[in-house]
Amino acid sequence: VSTQSTGDDPWAMASNLANNGELYVLGVDVGGTNTDCVCMRLTSTDKQVLAGVKTGTSAAVEEGIVAGIRKVISCTEGRVTPADISAVTIGTTHFVNAAIQRRDLERVAVIRLCGDASVGLPPTVDWPRDLRSKVQGPSFFLPGGFLVNNQKAAEFDPLRVRAAVREAHSSGIRSFAVTCLFSGLDDDAQERETERLIREEWAALETASPVYITLASQVQSPMGLLERENATVLNASLCALAEVTVTGFHRALHSLGLTAVGDRLFISQNDGTVISTDTCRRLPILTFASGPTNTMRGAAFLTGLQDAVVADIGGTTLDAGVLVKGFPRQRLGGSEMAGVKVSYPMPDTISIALGGGTEVHIGEAGLQGVGPGSVGYRLGQEAQCFGGSALTLTDLAVYLNQLQD
Repeated sequence: VSTQSTGDDPWAMASNLANNGELYVLGVDVGGTNTDCVCMRLTSTDKQVLAGVKTGTSAAVEEGIVAGIRKVISCTEGRVTPADISAVTIGTTHFVNAAIQRRDLERVAVIRLCGDASVGLPPTVDWPRDLRSKVQGPSFFLPGGFLVNNQKAAEFDPLRVRAAVREAHSSGIRSFAVTCLFSGLDDDAQERETERLIREEWAALETASPVYITLASQVQSPMGLLERENATVLNASLCALAEVTVTGFHRALHSLGLTAVGDRLFISQNDGTVISTDTCRRLPILTFASGPTNTMRGAAFLTGLQDAVVADIGGTTLDAGVLVKGFPRQRLGGSEMAGVKVSYPMPDTISIALGGGTEVHIGEAGLQGVGPGSVGYRLGQEAQCFGGSALTLTDLAVYLNQLQD
């Protein structure tokens, strides 16, 4: 199983850019508690970390990125100015956190091209009830798709697709998930034609609202009815948020005067490579595991090890995974994200609710439990060592250090 998918290796890209001299790049990792920034000097033969800083993540992701970049550039003591920065890579857990916390999600109309097949398993049937109530829109079982024997389940009907778009629009829906049974048998042609019809009909409705469309064939998901459809619907529910977030990233860089970056703003994805911001707008689900994969790729760089086990202890969770030839090992089979079973490329990691912001619960009988709740990016306001009322693992670490002193 390949450890890489459709993304680009940032080191290879940087080496190509640096062939004619030195290059300065920024890496930004936005976690649930902290935002980490590093500034690196690259040449065709060498990679050097000039400065690294840690700042608290803000409720508005854009603000935390601006604060972190300003701080890391200032730490270079004049060696680097904003105009010297040639590329920026951002890793963010913003989208997976939105799914986990059930916030900023769009209702989604699901178009399944299946004829009469599979109607007994409606979309989102296996989702947690609270998430389904946030995302579920109308479902349309339309003619199209294929059977396992390569025969058509039903003849594709463009008029039914157009009618479904009008009905979804009347319900206030602007996000669509399109799946087709055994779509690979016609090279996903029915899914692509459905997308074309949705955009054409949407334009005819003369609505000012944009339309967001996710095809199951786009999410790199193998065959599998519900898991493949689940990933498609989950992605569709996040596309509007991705548009706002990526626009905020670009606005942040512009406000900082990073004029040389241009279109070299990249987003790290699940397999340890990077994607363009345009791809992130369309497929935010590809960034769900970028937090632990950022750590694993960083560990490979800092240690020089290509095969290792890496543990990332953050403010909210402890994530552990395996490096294989410098990239995170990918998981075989399905995964579960935000309580939803999905099937698309994900790193083989485990996550435990154990980090610096994890809350410690003590009662009359003593310790009652640790986690899973965390104060997250509010650590600096809510932890007892910062004057708050919540007892966290950070408080215990401070206390133990005082004892050792």
